[in-house]
Amino acid sequence: MDKVKSARAGGKPAMLRFLNAEPGCWKSKAESAKLKTYAYKELEKWKECARAGRGQSDADVVKWVKFCERREARWRASPVLRDRAGIKARRRAARSL
Repeated sequence: MDKVKSARAGGKPAMLRFLNAEPGCWKSKAESAKLKTYAYKELEKWKECARAGRGQSDADVVKWVKFCERREARWRASPVLRDRAGIKARRRAARSL
């Protein structure tokens, strides 16, 4: 989780994706699910966040899943937010080049 927080603080979403892709680095599936849920939440990928944490019993993960589900529902209901999300994604992609 410290690696994820430092990647987030450094503005490195690519590092978050890299950390997510290495399941062998984590002690358990629950730890891996917690990391994935947190990373998707930080990347504002609401649907993936909810999917990654669904069924977990960790209190933080349950809280994040509820948060992501609310955000996903709000995002789906608002064309303005969907457009903003697209603009943010394009900006992030441009920065990572």
